[in-house]
This record gives sequence, C-alpha cells and structure tokens, in this order.
Amino acid sequence: MLREVLNRKQNALFILPFVAIVQEKIWSLAPFALQLDFLVEEYAAGKGHIPPKKRRKKNSIYIATIEKGLALIRSLVELGRLNELGLIVVDELHLIGEAGRGSTLETLLTTVIFANQGIQIVGMSATIGNLPDIARFLNADVYEKQFRPVELTEYVKLGDVLHRIVWDGGAMEIFPERQLAFDYSAAGATLDPDYLGGLVSEVVPQASCLVFCPTKRNCENVAALLCKLQRREMSSHRAAERA
Repeated sequence: MLREVLNRKQNALFILPFVAIVQEKIWSLAPFALQLDFLVEEYAAGKGHIPPKKRRKKNSIYIATIEKGLALIRSLVELGRLNELGLIVVDELHLIGEAGRGSTLETLLTTVIFANQGIQIVGMSATIGNLPDIARFLNADVYEKQFRPVELTEYVKLGDVLHRIVWDGGAMEIFPERQLAFDYSAAGATLDPDYLGGLVSEVVPQASCLVFCPTKRNCENVAALLCKLQRREMSSHRAAERA
C-alpha cells in the first residue's frame, strides 16, 4: 500500500472485517502517514465521506469495513473516479463464503473486476478451503506458505480427556493425551464443568491466553467466570508494575 500511494501516486483501499480492527489499523498507519506525507482515512460505522474527497496534493489509504468499502466503491463508480484507486487489499478473504456479509464482499469485488480499471486486488486469509476457486473468481495468482513463527499444536477436549490432533496428508487423527483433573471446589466444579478456568490457568500468568467465544454476551459471561475462578496469587502477579 505504501508503494501505491508514494511511488505510483494512486489511492489504496484496505478492507477489514470489523470496526475495531479498522480503528487499530488507523492507529498503526498514522505514524507512517505523518512521516511520509500521505493520508489515512477511516471508513467505519458513521465515519468516512461518501464519495471520498478528491485530494490534489496527497494520496490516501482508505481503511474500511466491508459495508463502507462497498459504499465507497459504488460512489467512485457513479462519479467515474474508480481509476483513482490502484490497489484493494482484503483481509480475511474467506468471509466471502459467509452468509450475509459474504455477499456484500462478493459484490464489492465483482464491481471492481467488471469495471476493468486495472486495479490490483490482494486477498489475505489463513483459513480459505477453496483457494483455487477464489483464485479463478479473481483471476488471481496464488501465493501460499506453510511457515509459522510458532509451532501450532492442536488439541480437542472430549469429556474430561484432552486429545491431540495430528494431520497426516490431509487426514486428521486424534490421540488421547491426558486426563484432566483440576483442584476445583464443589462450587467451582458447578460453575465450570468444562474446566475452562483450569485450562486457562495452565498458561496464565506465565504466558497469554486467547479465548474465542461465539457472541459478545458469551464473551462477557466467560470473562466473569474466569475472574471468579482465578487463583489468589493472580492478584499479586506483577503488582509492582501496576502500582
């Protein structure tokens, strides 16, 4: 994107799935924009001017959610200004297969493809299953790497037994690893029958732990549960830094 705005003097559009990620990316790119003299514009929730303001002296990187990105593209098409864009980067491209928002992302990409303005599209994802199909749809080259900076070991909990997942030539095998047993009180066992708190305590506080939940309400409930189950020594962990 930096090459697009600085060398090619074209605007770039960065599509991200959520408002919070858009705002995070705005913050991370802002120092570069100040030092290198280009603009970073937010298109999320109620923010973003449709159509985008035409700049004479500076080029812009538009950071947008899927919905705002489509609105921006449509406004540029209607005004005959789509050629101001040179690059579109789509993060989490696999969302194109989801119900609801997937059709919005597909419409955005289809509009750009059929406008035939020579705009480069870069899609990124770590979880696309039908990569060749997506590549044909976008008329794109595929760049794929298996490198991970940290080795990933997968486990699945069935009952109170933790199983290790091993992938062999595309086939998945499951091997029992160990029986889970945590020092829960009767009240703790009632609160957390799935041993989520115990599993988290194996990692925290020595390292960080990320727990995914399906809904916002579920996130709040799990956070409250983990607070109730935390060990007493957790309150004194790195206390000097928090003072």
